[in-house]
Amino acid sequence: MKHRLPIAVLLTNSQGTSAGVGLEEAYPVQLSRCLAHQVNIHRISIGGWSINNFLQILDDNVIALHPDIVIVQAGIVECAQ
Repeated sequence: MKHRLPIAVLLTNSQGTSAGVGLEEAYPVQLSRCLAHQVNIHRISIGGWSINNFLQILDDNVIALHPDIVIVQAGIVECAQ
């Protein structure tokens, strides 16, 4: 029987995109590379979101995956909106 890797979902604001850095330098890409054989990482990184946008995508894009862990990165800009 094939072993299932743990599933992690990474929800980030623009800090999780390659805005301002090369794509390979963005931390979600580096994290995925470092943990490639240990964790199945799903990344959702979009700039300009409010905290309500994060909540709206949970059912279809997070809960449906049955993740073992969810990492949410939201800054003061997202929370202030």
